[in-house]
Amino acid sequence: MRLDPFYLIADSSAWIERLVPLGVKLVQLRVKDRPDEILRQEIHRSKAVCTAANCQLVVNDYWKLAIDEGCDSSIWARKILWKPTLMPFAEPA
Repeated sequence: MRLDPFYLIADSSAWIERLVPLGVKLVQLRVKDRPDEILRQEIHRSKAVCTAANCQLVVNDYWKLAIDEGCDSSIWARKILWKPTLMPFAEPA
């Protein structure tokens, strides 16, 4: 996989909906301190926009919700990695 050198970080699906159609090819959704249902909606909307535009979506911190929504990329903060948690990983296709 070749990643675009421009890496947009957005705090909402609304920003992703505005900017991805302009040619963005790599974006991180970085939403903080929202209820799970709102986070799920944000991830779902962002993934739909990114899929339609052939843009790679990276979800910040909420890896379980990202997996549930069919995303293939997530980034985790160090504080999450320090917790002893069994994390599921999918084998590459």
